[in-house]
Amino acid sequence: MSLYFRQNRVPIRISGADASKLLNSTLSADFIKGEKTPLWWALLSPQGKIQAEGLAIYFDKAFWLDVHISIKNAFLKRMSLYKMRSEVEITDLSESHKIGFCSKNPNLDISFKDPRHKNLGFQIIATKEKTNNWLNDDIFTTLRIKAGVSELGEDFEPDKYFPHDIGMDILKAVDFSKGCYIGQEIVSRMQHKAEIRRRPMLVSNIEAQKGTKIEIDNKQVGIIGQVANNQAIGFVRIDKINNIDTVKINDKPVQLALPDWAYYHLAKESNIK
Repeated sequence: MSLYFRQNRVPIRISGADASKLLNSTLSADFIKGEKTPLWWALLSPQGKIQAEGLAIYFDKAFWLDVHISIKNAFLKRMSLYKMRSEVEITDLSESHKIGFCSKNPNLDISFKDPRHKNLGFQIIATKEKTNNWLNDDIFTTLRIKAGVSELGEDFEPDKYFPHDIGMDILKAVDFSKGCYIGQEIVSRMQHKAEIRRRPMLVSNIEAQKGTKIEIDNKQVGIIGQVANNQAIGFVRIDKINNIDTVKINDKPVQLALPDWAYYHLAKESNIK
């Protein structure tokens, strides 16, 4: 059984008597329930845009989170401001621990089923001393893209998308029944709109780089995230696509498909299956 590094993700430990209260009042997921089950969560701006996202697990009287290394310092700074006088300790573990992935349960102290999709295996947090036999092959990226699961830093940058734009509302990373949290008013309003116009789609047959436009008749209808094996997640204006056979990237036809968890549809006249 092989274990793999997730090189761009770093761990953070949040503990203390007020830890679940702090996280529940700032992040999108329900951290009261999070003491029993792994979570996917987002830290939003007051305008509802994603500023950080990651997974969380409760272990040894603390929450263990991961974030993309590019926004680690910004996330730590914001959480330190939000904790104020709360009885909370926030610890940056990026120098002492590593994030990893395994297709099967490695039965380590901190290993848990990825809650985002059934095909994403198990996430791992371990001290560096226990990672000597881990591998650098990034097979997780291919699995993640095929599952239609987006990540900040790999697919998009901070303050660019709402949770609905990447499907976090469907994949249970946003709790719509708990109390207020940062950005909650905007996200709740979007949840009750008649239509969400931008959604993630699977894009294949790609010969382009991350950030390239998806076009119909030379008009932009979306943009792609990280590319692996000629596939990427596209953030697409689904109301603008009537015929998937006309979709191109760099003037070359590409293929579109809905993630297997999607309940949304393209424009009514679309020929997508």
